[in-house]
Amino acid sequence: MKNLVTILLFIIISTFIVSSYAIDPKIIVAIWLLDENKGNVIEDSSGNGHQGEIQGSVKWIKGKFSSALEFPGKGDSYVLIPHDEAFNLTTFSITAWINLKDTGAYHGLVEKVEGGTRNFYMAIYPNDKVFYGGFRANNAWNNALTKTPVLDEKWHYLAVTYDQKDIRGYVDGILEDEKSFNLKPELNNGPVTIGVTGAGGAEPTLGLIDEVGIFNDALAANDVNNIMKNGLERAVMAVKPSGKLAVTWGRIKRF
Repeated sequence: MKNLVTILLFIIISTFIVSSYAIDPKIIVAIWLLDENKGNVIEDSSGNGHQGEIQGSVKWIKGKFSSALEFPGKGDSYVLIPHDEAFNLTTFSITAWINLKDTGAYHGLVEKVEGGTRNFYMAIYPNDKVFYGGFRANNAWNNALTKTPVLDEKWHYLAVTYDQKDIRGYVDGILEDEKSFNLKPELNNGPVTIGVTGAGGAEPTLGLIDEVGIFNDALAANDVNNIMKNGLERAVMAVKPSGKLAVTWGRIKRF
């Protein structure tokens, strides 16, 4: 009888969590929680196998959630995730937490770059110290340019979404820019980089980055805010199919 009650309680809690965090697990491409706090490899918590390798003098440090990566503002210091066709996106959402210093230059945050092509990018525009994110198509930049300055050495949550109709840029859960493009992003064979623009080390970041997520569809505003308020692990990983009750139960016990 006691075991039956435990099982029923587990089912109720699992159902509540899945209904509360309703982001479709099928749209997850990669999730880097950056909770390792040691070593030169960042694990892809989505289970899709997109591990990244730390280059140069990037360091582990206390983050927004558990640990984060500290980037020294040098072109040889970033995270490299090898090219995979899953990263060639025609619709997408990219999310990340940042805590950056003002260098007077661009900060490349999360990008897929090869030569002049940009399948997607998140960066900081130095003149106004604001976040912008988007893609290149038809030899043109297509992006959402936000309004809130973020180079203040405080934590900010950034998100950009694109559905082949509209691109939207969010800062701290607030929609700050929306534009219509109806274009297909350029595809390329370049790696994904965190902390610079491309593997050549352009536009290096100075500061902290935590909890990076890449999705192959445009998240709704409530999903963007869900991730901001609950973190990627609770907002997204709670609904990632595991095939084993023990994995889900292990996550439930940690809440």
